[in-house]
Amino acid sequence: MNKKLTNKNFLLLCQGSIFSTFGAVLYSAAVGYWVYEKTGSTALMGVLSSITYIIQIFAGPIAGSISDHLRRRNVLVATDLIRGIAFTVLGYLAFKEKMSVPMVVIVAVLSGLCSSLFTPASTSLTPDMLDESVIIKGQSIVNGSTAIINLVGTAISGALIVSLGVPLLIIINGVCYIVSGISECFIYDYPSHNEKTDVNFKVIIEDLKDSMTFVRNNTGILKLGLICMFSNFLISGFYHLLLPYVLENGMSTQDYGYLGAFVSAGSLIGTLLLSTVNIYDKKPMRIIAYLIPLMVFTGALGIYLASFKTTAALLLISFFFNGIVNGILNAVMIIILPENRRGVLSSIIMTAVLIGNALSALIYGVLGDLIRLNILGSAGYLLALLIMPLFLAKDVQGIDIKKE
Repeated sequence: MNKKLTNKNFLLLCQGSIFSTFGAVLYSAAVGYWVYEKTGSTALMGVLSSITYIIQIFAGPIAGSISDHLRRRNVLVATDLIRGIAFTVLGYLAFKEKMSVPMVVIVAVLSGLCSSLFTPASTSLTPDMLDESVIIKGQSIVNGSTAIINLVGTAISGALIVSLGVPLLIIINGVCYIVSGISECFIYDYPSHNEKTDVNFKVIIEDLKDSMTFVRNNTGILKLGLICMFSNFLISGFYHLLLPYVLENGMSTQDYGYLGAFVSAGSLIGTLLLSTVNIYDKKPMRIIAYLIPLMVFTGALGIYLASFKTTAALLLISFFFNGIVNGILNAVMIIILPENRRGVLSSIIMTAVLIGNALSALIYGVLGDLIRLNILGSAGYLLALLIMPLFLAKDVQGIDIKKE
């Protein structure tokens, strides 16, 4: 079967990601605006932002084990269609002015459960679609495509909220997920590596026990998971409060969209650069070690200065480095995980990341009512330098993606 970057199955997977990402960007901006307008509370924004993460934290490892035993294409289709219908119904209720915070919470819980199944299924499919030597470029193309959509969606989100309103943007999100699910129906039905084993409670527990043992015995992977968790804990929560940050510092709703566009543009440029450079034969961890301090200092300075032009320029640079770092890390994880446990192991690692995201959203939300967001955000970035000794450890720097 064709495993080049241009094969049909990989392109369909990219297409599905593009549609769902575009809808999610608009939905996040619309619901964030709706909550802040209704309550004026960054704490509530933080709580709502963390709900999907919390669901994925508890459901993720179990869902990852389940996805290893199911036809992964069917998982992608079902979870996208379910989310599409749920968001469309929520948008309809918003049109009727019947949408409430509890309804948003219910949809967030459902979306979190679907994401818990979707992400490991999608991650474990990529190596079946692509030759190992082009996985880094393939991941960069996926990340680059979603970065373009983030760029466009975020740039126009402020204007769309004003011109179209929150209800229509929520419905657009639902339609995007439905289109994504339909396009995924045409992906080749790759068999699961463990599909001959019936999935039940005992099998799931054994999968989790074996996978946790594998992680404990592979200290490089364990430390990478901890690095991802702590870096997300220290930084990611700020971007859930980007709208209050913009308004707090005298910028407009349109500036919020433009600032988000600069963030997405930086990530896009970084991932596109990565997709044109072959680092398969190089030491990827060494490259990341040079980029993390640059990413941290430019991000911290940009947030602290809180001037639209200066902040936009510095965050673009910071996310340029961030795009390269994330692209390499995602590909490394896919390559070094054993194929028969890829779903459950990727879910365990993702759970660590989501724990960081959820706690970050909650803590930034609470502290955001007490501390100016430019000070809070820049401090979070600088504290991320504390993970560098862990990253420079020999077992992390010694990770090699080149198979003999």
